[in-house]
Amino acid sequence: MRVGEFDHVDAFTAACGPFLLRREREHVALLGLVESLRHEPPSETAACDLVAAFDGAQPVAAALGLRTEQLVLSTGPPAALSALADHATEQRDPPTAVLGPAAAVVWFADRWQDRTGERLRTVGAHRVYACDRPEPPADVPGAMRPATSADREYLTAFGDAFAAEAGSDGKGDGAAFADRAVGPRPDGRLYVWEAAGRPVAMANTSQPTPGTMTVSSVYTEPGQRRRGIAGALTAAVAAEILAAGKRSACLFLDLAGPASDGAYTRVGYRPVGDALRLRAAGTR
Repeated sequence: MRVGEFDHVDAFTAACGPFLLRREREHVALLGLVESLRHEPPSETAACDLVAAFDGAQPVAAALGLRTEQLVLSTGPPAALSALADHATEQRDPPTAVLGPAAAVVWFADRWQDRTGERLRTVGAHRVYACDRPEPPADVPGAMRPATSADREYLTAFGDAFAAEAGSDGKGDGAAFADRAVGPRPDGRLYVWEAAGRPVAMANTSQPTPGTMTVSSVYTEPGQRRRGIAGALTAAVAAEILAAGKRSACLFLDLAGPASDGAYTRVGYRPVGDALRLRAAGTR
């Protein structure tokens, strides 16, 4: 099994894109990050590692090493994932965290431990859902609308609370989140659910791939939960994504978070796989 390195994101996309798109929903995080890198200046992408494991001339597994020392994996056969793990351990600055499809991450981590003697600990577990036919509930008061700068106070509070509930590695900065959401150069598009004249929930769109977009940063005020708002909002956002020409909307559910999968399966989301994030001991 040969591991190849790429010095430009376009070369990586040309070589690995068809392989990754065959299982697009499982690779949505990796594909979304690669797509975002294509719009970054070369100085920003130079520190990223783009690698793939090849069986002959065909890529069978791929990985993106980010500046945050995090490695994002694809699916792949055990031999290919072992080859990527071997390659990672041989780097001058090896990654301190790995995320991707659960089975691939577990195999990578086992090989990592064999090579280094170090056990990677689980710091995040998510179920990946996809929706290609939203089924919005009819009895939820309120409506979705795009967030605006007038919502900044709410978005700041929502951003802080979302980071706290998600167990963010950082302390969370709701003001910065609000700036990214409704500032002059927003990250994706943020929507709010408005009820009784004010926002009570939010959801963002991010990580576009050729056929999907991810619904992220889903948050409902604690006092507004168990009323169907999260489901109504994510169904409405999925409808917007499909109307924009994508084939499906994807969503990552934090298995340790307060939301249940029923909130999403009732409105048309279906599970497509699990994802894990592991981190080396002694790192954040």
